[in-house]
Amino acid sequence: MNKASENKKILFVIPYFAPAWSYGGPVRVTFDFAKELTRMGNSVTVVTTDVLDSKQRNKKLREKIEGIQVIRFKNFNNKLAKNFNLYIPVGMKKWLDLNIKNYDVIHIHEFFTYQSIITGRICHKLNKKYVFQPHGSLFSAARKSKFYTIKNFIIKRFASLALNSSAVIVLNEKEKKGVLEILPQIKSKIEIVPNGLDLSEYWNIKPADVRKSYGIPHKDKIIVFIGRIHRQKGLDISLKVLSKIKDRLSFTFLIIGPDEGERANIERLARRLGLQDRIIFTGLLSGIKKLEILKSADLSLLNSRSEGLPTSLLESAALGLPIVCSLESNLPTVEKFKAGFVVKGESKAAESIKIILKDGNLHSKLSKNALKLAESYNIKDLAIILKDIYNTK
Repeated sequence: MNKASENKKILFVIPYFAPAWSYGGPVRVTFDFAKELTRMGNSVTVVTTDVLDSKQRNKKLREKIEGIQVIRFKNFNNKLAKNFNLYIPVGMKKWLDLNIKNYDVIHIHEFFTYQSIITGRICHKLNKKYVFQPHGSLFSAARKSKFYTIKNFIIKRFASLALNSSAVIVLNEKEKKGVLEILPQIKSKIEIVPNGLDLSEYWNIKPADVRKSYGIPHKDKIIVFIGRIHRQKGLDISLKVLSKIKDRLSFTFLIIGPDEGERANIERLARRLGLQDRIIFTGLLSGIKKLEILKSADLSLLNSRSEGLPTSLLESAALGLPIVCSLESNLPTVEKFKAGFVVKGESKAAESIKIILKDGNLHSKLSKNALKLAESYNIKDLAIILKDIYNTK
């Protein structure tokens, strides 16, 4: 057998893993890649922490999920992990020291975490190759957001995590450009692998009766946001957009996701804009229930201030939802596939929503194109690209 085609023993190191869905897109993406690599015949182990959300921990420290071996280590403090990105998994370093030599591929996820840094150092000490994936954390906007000073210190102090890797995986050309701004010497190591979806999970989804469940009037169009309720996600911008069409369109804005300190601000703004009766918070939803509710919507809206590659919009597309998103949401393929509109400015966003939801023929065309967009992010194809990087780097 050709060595490059052999199945591998792969180790993922990441601060959070399924079912810690409240931690956003990287959890979904790493789970889907791990699952697909397992289906391909590889042995995948995930070393992570016991975080579940800001208040709960996962009590299953060892389990197998769809063939993936998951090993969790208890965080020193769950609130520090969620609120300050301080994941301090007790016992993980000792486990890595003893076991890392047993794996063919080490894939380190995220940059600004303790376990990423120690894993990179252990690999370097043992002359063990590893792949590093920052998941958008080295974007210019991400670096300059919360904890700016600390992040810059970590980049300068621990740049070796990227410098010593055999490959650095980024989501797209925009992330590549952001990484090269601070680490130009790793240009030859950068490989582009977008986020992907297991499309089989979306094929047979039936829409939920959200009108009955949430008391939504039958005349209303349903506009949906899915993601963390955080300032970065631009829900305040979305409310200002929707306020411009509130007198010309009957709609309900469904907000699906966990609160990360922004909900009270959004509720205050909704009252000020006269939208308090037009928005519904569902809280965190996952699995089939989330997809069924998402499927019942008419349009997906994201006015993010900064994104790597928004999994929420890929999920919307996989369910046939037309998309309106900001330029900063960083999904230009929406326009490439004519699955909606990428807009700059509140007025253009408002007009785009109104046009889509008032024109049934246009809505139908955009919906069909959204499915084609999702197909271009098929995890089966992207996992093959990732495996090739493991084999050749």
